[in-house]
Amino acid sequence: MSTIEATDTFPTATITSCSDRLPIEVVLLSQLAPGAGTQLVQLSSKRQTAHAKYVDDLDEPSAKLGGTDFNKGDATSFYSFSVGAKGHPFHCHAGHRIFTAMSGSVGTQLRFSTASEAVFTADPSAFFRAMHVVNIPPDCLFVVRFPGMVWHQFVPLQPNTAHPALFAISCHSNELSGIENTELQNKIIENDASIPSLTTLLPDSINALVSHSYLATLQVPTTTLSFNAPANTLQQHFCSRFRAFMGSFKGYFTRFAGRGFLSINKAFKAVKRSTPANSLLQQFYREECEHEDCFSIDIKVCDAPSTNSALLLEHILDAFITQPALGVTAFMMTRNILVKPFGWRTSPLGCPVSSLLSDAPAQLFAKRFAVLQQHCDQQSNTAEVILGADDKHLRFRSSVAVQDQKNGFIRVSLATKVKCNNALGRWYLRLIKYVHLQYIVPTMLQHAVISVTVARPGTMVEAA
Repeated sequence: MSTIEATDTFPTATITSCSDRLPIEVVLLSQLAPGAGTQLVQLSSKRQTAHAKYVDDLDEPSAKLGGTDFNKGDATSFYSFSVGAKGHPFHCHAGHRIFTAMSGSVGTQLRFSTASEAVFTADPSAFFRAMHVVNIPPDCLFVVRFPGMVWHQFVPLQPNTAHPALFAISCHSNELSGIENTELQNKIIENDASIPSLTTLLPDSINALVSHSYLATLQVPTTTLSFNAPANTLQQHFCSRFRAFMGSFKGYFTRFAGRGFLSINKAFKAVKRSTPANSLLQQFYREECEHEDCFSIDIKVCDAPSTNSALLLEHILDAFITQPALGVTAFMMTRNILVKPFGWRTSPLGCPVSSLLSDAPAQLFAKRFAVLQQHCDQQSNTAEVILGADDKHLRFRSSVAVQDQKNGFIRVSLATKVKCNNALGRWYLRLIKYVHLQYIVPTMLQHAVISVTVARPGTMVEAA
């Protein structure tokens, strides 16, 4: 016998356990546009494979997004995981689980059994008598919570489909909960656990009986959650067909998905105009110049990757090369195209540091960076290098310096002096001076400092 209940809030299924454990709860939150489910699952699953802690095992690819920190009293962790078109095997976990998921565009079937292994080992049919199924419609956001040692399996709602079952973010409220194996406990404490290592598979003798057709013959208790139309209605049937079609169509384009970006507010590190005292640049380049500038950033000592100025300067120079601001790179690409007919120097880096890529350096700083001059004073904890190049229209010299201010801050500065060789050089300087002062130099300096002082995963880029 089946019943239909209407609700004005989130459709919810609550499954009581055969024992005195907490119930299983499934809450349907929202339904997205037709086809959005498969598109989101495929796109997220693709990004998941590039994660540093990606694991592909047990037909449940996963990535550890946030780990435990027992030294600070944090036993929680969270993972992403996906389930493909063939579903994954029945399994359980010792600990409590909460996850939020997106169903594919044919929907998802959540299968649960609250029978204990001791009971169904003696009587295999007990596993199925303790089973309950929850059907999730296509393209839906939903949340699931269940206690430890609940056997579960997730599969697409329709058998023999190309659509994935789901993509989820799972929260482990206590990674050590229920774990009795000492070796696994140590792995968890060392933050080296993964979803497969925390998983116990259903014995093969029971798992071999699990199939769509076999469960249909058993008439397993089933709860179907839905929006707009009840289950097994004509409206629901046509809606599901349309969503499956749109899922295949939208899912095709996930293969062309672009990279992700991490943009940081420029105000995070304030750049200011300044005049460096006793700068090596002033000593090294004494000619009268048509242009001179200096920008600096003060960073907290606790934010710096090193309190050694020479080592911090090495990090800054590396950031200029390996993590250039995208806006500056785009500007330099345009500039290179425009000046190429004149036979001028070209470089992918902003002009103040472009000589870092020189093939014939006068010196090497830290045995790798091409510089014209360098100075390190361990006593005052300062480090500075001189960069620069001579071109047909002008000559420029730049200074990148790091100095401990002895007040809890370290100053990083980028200074430039420009000497024009001819009228073309003076015209060029007037043309680019505003952009140089207002964008190029402060953006380069800020981006390099943020890159080395803020710990972020992946590649850092400047906001467009």
